[in-house]
Amino acid sequence: MIFPGGRTFRRLEEVVAFAGARYRSIRKRVEAVDVVPAGDRDVVYIKGTLEGVNLQGVRFEGVRFIDRFVVSGERILLQEVWNDLAEREALARGI
Repeated sequence: MIFPGGRTFRRLEEVVAFAGARYRSIRKRVEAVDVVPAGDRDVVYIKGTLEGVNLQGVRFEGVRFIDRFVVSGERILLQEVWNDLAEREALARGI
């Protein structure tokens, strides 16, 4: 799994630990799912927004995201994540 900033995770537990160190809660609102057949694999795009509460108790919502999965059978081979959360955090800090 590759997340913004080049953060790479191999297990879901790593993602949960990373998020737990940054957010009290975070949730995805899925707006669209597109599947592109690619031979023996499918590429799945999931688009939507994030909402949640950071560790300081500040709520956020409407943060755009796109997840791209490469799937073979029932196995996820790759997940790539893009979102505007880091940009919003930087703007909030005046960076």
